[in-house]
Amino acid sequence: MRATESNPTWELVAPHLDAALGELSESDRDAVLLRYFENKSLREVGQALGTSDDTAQKRISRAVERLREFFAQRGVTVGAGGLVVII
Repeated sequence: MRATESNPTWELVAPHLDAALGELSESDRDAVLLRYFENKSLREVGQALGTSDDTAQKRISRAVERLREFFAQRGVTVGAGGLVVII
């Protein structure tokens, strides 16, 4: 992962990340894991999911927004862009 423990936002997100990912549908979770944890391109994510690049991007965007909402409900305020950076 690109995040480090010295990042204050990461320290707030890390304890809840597994639970947050568990709240996503399987296809959304797979898309996020492929894109941000395995550093796959949108084309590779789309191929792995059997979708187009555009559909993969939309799925990832939706999933990141759901993750952001999950964290917001737990008092961790982070924008979607910021969340992507730290994961």
